[in-house]
Amino acid sequence: MKIKLLLCAVFSGVQAFAVVWTGSLSYSNDVSSGLSALGNNASTGWRKYSILDWKVSDEESGAPQGYDWFYSYTLEAEKFAPVRWVIETGSGFSSDNIDLASVEVYDEGVLTTYDSTNNISFGSFADDDDLRKNMPAERYGMFWEATSPGGQSTKTTQITFWSDVAPQWGDLYANCGGNGNRGWNSGFTNANPDVAASSGSVQNHVLAPIPEPATISLIGISGLLALIIRRIFG
Repeated sequence: MKIKLLLCAVFSGVQAFAVVWTGSLSYSNDVSSGLSALGNNASTGWRKYSILDWKVSDEESGAPQGYDWFYSYTLEAEKFAPVRWVIETGSGFSSDNIDLASVEVYDEGVLTTYDSTNNISFGSFADDDDLRKNMPAERYGMFWEATSPGGQSTKTTQITFWSDVAPQWGDLYANCGGNGNRGWNSGFTNANPDVAASSGSVQNHVLAPIPEPATISLIGISGLLALIIRRIFG
């Protein structure tokens, strides 16, 4: 009985610890610290100053039922905040994996009213002179585009949402939608690191809601072992 209780505690405790992971990449005066940036004006745009911050947590309050993971991405620039984002998700991700009703977008810390979840699409996205100029490589992900140029005249834009997918290391692209300022994690063209999620950044990648097949396999193995335990001790 003691062995059975111990093993059950181990399996049930795999997801028992609440986590909050944060990270940051930046670009300043044409020098990259994990963030690549381009723009028409080096003195007033993203090349002058831009910083990408993210937060991923499964202990944030207000989680919609079935969506435990909170994601937040913020890009602050010298000027011309982003109005378009591509957040990598992997091809297994769809609108079912995000609580669309809880998506929020902020300009300068103020919740906007001109954007809606109708502006979110899922699929494979690549370099496009009109929408995703200089995006380094094609990615399957979530594409969000503002319905108003609000972010272009501000310095900070934040997008938050809830998902039922735990984070893995991936890529992110953003642009201001008007005058050519755009940026992405400088590890974009390199393979995503196959290491556990953590605070900080690994090889200049960001945490993103990318379904992990290994997780499914682990759950299956855990279930099989639990069945064996019941047969032996039950």
